[in-house]
Amino acid sequence: QYALLTLFEGEDMLYRAEVADEEGGTVEADIPIDTSKLLFICGGAFEELYDQVYTLLVNRRDDRRLKETSEVDRQADGTVKVRTVVRFRLRDYLRLSDLFCYGMMPQFVSRFGSIAIFEELGREELKKIMLSADDSPLRASRDYFRHMGVTLRLTDKALDQIAEYAMKNTRIGARALREIYTGLIADYEFDPSSSPKLARTEKGLVLTIDQEAVSAYLGGLE
Repeated sequence: QYALLTLFEGEDMLYRAEVADEEGGTVEADIPIDTSKLLFICGGAFEELYDQVYTLLVNRRDDRRLKETSEVDRQADGTVKVRTVVRFRLRDYLRLSDLFCYGMMPQFVSRFGSIAIFEELGREELKKIMLSADDSPLRASRDYFRHMGVTLRLTDKALDQIAEYAMKNTRIGARALREIYTGLIADYEFDPSSSPKLARTEKGLVLTIDQEAVSAYLGGLE
């Protein structure tokens, strides 16, 4: 934190880099950088902060209290039920003092103009990450099978189930997708030819991972 404070205070810092010389080669040089012109955006997963603030509220160690909210449930027969629930979201209760207790220096935290807490990822967000992210394990797996002459297909219901299970691990976010999927697909990657999920079609070999396969794998984890 002390090292970062030097940057935040807008001092000139020397950065060692390779630069071109007059003869067309490269040499190492110290380049001054004016940090007062930089915008600093810092982020991270502060896991223990969640438990720290929740414990304060539950044990009533300060003036904050958990708030009750009302939720409306519409039944199939048309009736409406209203229930009172208590939900804890860190963004609703976090104070700067919590960051001090977490271990951050006051002079460090006070340099930030605002603090934002992201919402937990929902099922649709997790599915989008699985299908579209550059580092998605599904995309890497499809490339792997493509080199073996096999097209990998993941059904919508299978994807829904993977995302639903990952949502239970809200504390690790999208990382849960990789943990679940790599375990699920490992046996298929080792020997796809012996799997009953592999079928020969007009377009070639297709390996289909369906809800049944996902359920069988997740059942072994519980």
